[in-house]
Amino acid sequence: MNREDFYTALPQSNLFQTALTQKQMHRVEGILDAFVSHGDGRTKTLA
Repeated sequence: MNREDFYTALPQSNLFQTALTQKQMHRVEGILDAFVSHGDGRTKTLA
């Protein structure tokens, strides 16, 4: 998964009404890191 594309698309997704806070960004990074280590590599699974 391309993280740059993810963060570019995120504001357009309407999941958040404002920009992510630093704490939220840190948590998202943790989820993405865990998926790389333990996930099956399919972006649909991550979604």
